[in-house]
This record gives sequence, structure tokens and C-alpha cells, in this order.
Amino acid sequence: LKPLVNAALQLLNGMELVPLGCAIGSRAALASKPVASPVHRLSAPGKVQVAPWRSASTFMKSLMVGAAAGISRERTRQCIRSKLQRRACADVRLTTTRPDLWDGAAMVLFLRADADDVAQLGRVGSYLDKVATNGAIQKLVDDTGFTAKPGTVHMLKVSDRGLQRVVIVGLGKQGDEDWKLAGSKAAEVLSQLEGGSAGLVCIDGVQVQSLVKAALAGLQKGGPETLELLGAYPAGSGEAIESAKAAVL
Repeated sequence: LKPLVNAALQLLNGMELVPLGCAIGSRAALASKPVASPVHRLSAPGKVQVAPWRSASTFMKSLMVGAAAGISRERTRQCIRSKLQRRACADVRLTTTRPDLWDGAAMVLFLRADADDVAQLGRVGSYLDKVATNGAIQKLVDDTGFTAKPGTVHMLKVSDRGLQRVVIVGLGKQGDEDWKLAGSKAAEVLSQLEGGSAGLVCIDGVQVQSLVKAALAGLQKGGPETLELLGAYPAGSGEAIESAKAAVL
């Protein structure tokens, strides 16, 4: 055994063993295999210039110090990747809170156009406009000439507390809706916000999976930390949300 050890040490003489151990440690961390990690202070890591058996001990110590460093470095990277992944996907939840009682960073209303290409606030939007914004939503529609054309979007600042903003997103006429486009356009505006929550108000005919998937994809670099689906979303919406999240991650 002794001649084999001496031959191995001669081969490794002059190599930087701590970096070698660091690479081994990184591999071990990725494979989730525990590696012993004692800490030793070495004067000349990897320099094999003493008696064979003492050199073998120095070799193993250097290798183990490097392995410990590799494990630590790789686990730090895994932690950072995990945090980035969690931020990359906002939390999405269904809530039964009435839109007029909800508060948060922004509420999104999806509006259709009538036969004359006039944007319609709908039952929920009209009530919210009356009790929460004192007619500001309808005024925004009138002042901007908003026709609810697919992909059009505007954001209205309402207050510094409670319900802070209202976002209106055009769907076009009944039957012309593109929910993927609606979700991505809503996300373009919501991504300007820093944290908080956004509420997506239910409307008849909503396609939850397409809407949520597009919204999450557009919010990966910033925006609300939580998306709340407000109102009476259709049966199966919970499963649709999970499918959308799985597709984005």
C-alpha cells in the first residue's frame, strides 16, 4: 500500500488540492451526499514535501478543506437560485372578497366593448366606480377614448391607501377575447409596481389558465408579490392556477 501512496503523492505533487477538493465538494452538494468538513489551517496546501505518511495526511486535509468550501459554495448558489425562483412566480390565490371591499396596490378590470365599440364597465366595474372611485374610472374611459380594444390598457391612481390603483384592460367584443394577451398586457402595467398585491376581477367567460399563465410570465422581473382572483371565478379555477404556475416555473 505504501508504494501506491507514494506514487500517488508524487503524481499530485505541486497540484492545488484545495481547488480540487472544492470541485469535489460542489459535486457532492449537487448530489446531496454528506461530506465531512473539518477546518484546518494549512501553511502550503497541496505541497507534498514531507514524509510519505505525513504527506498523505496533508493531502487528505487539503482535499477535505476544499470539499467543505465547495459544498458551502454550491449550497449558497442553490439557496440563491431557490429564492430567485420563488420571486419569479408571484403567489396566486382565489379570494371571495368583494371587489368594493378589497384593498391593495392595484385592481384589474377586464372590459368588453359593445356593438358600437364603446367600453362597458359592466356590473362590477360600474358599482366599483360609484362607491370606490367617485366616477374616476368612467372619466378615464371618456377622457382617453378607451374603446376596450384587445390589448389596450390604462392605469388610474386612486389613493395612497386602501385601493390605490385601478387598471383597465380591453378585451374587445364578446367572443373576440384573447386571455393570453389580456394577462400579458395587465402584467406590463403591474410590473411597474413594487410588491404588494393586485386583484384580478372575474368576468364572464374568463379563461383562468391562459390569463394567469400570461400574467405570471410577465411578472417574473418585478411587480406585485401576490395576485388575488376576486369574485366568482368558475369551478376548476384552483386547478387552472396550479397548471399555469407549473407551466411558468
